[in-house]
Amino acid sequence: MTFQVDTGALLDRARKYERQGRAELDAAAFAEAAGALEARADWPSAVAARARHARALASAGRAD
Repeated sequence: MTFQVDTGALLDRARKYERQGRAELDAAAFAEAAGALEARADWPSAVAARARHARALASAGRAD
């Protein structure tokens, strides 16, 4: 069984958190979106989402 995930909605939610300055939620949303993009083998978009995830983690003060 395959699940269809609306990656556009996930990215919109992540960007909304980013605009609001909610870095922890922003990072989690970008990670979720990146996972969905990787599952679809949309590699360029997945890499971009992972980069934004990393920036959000840095913004939240988490450099792990």
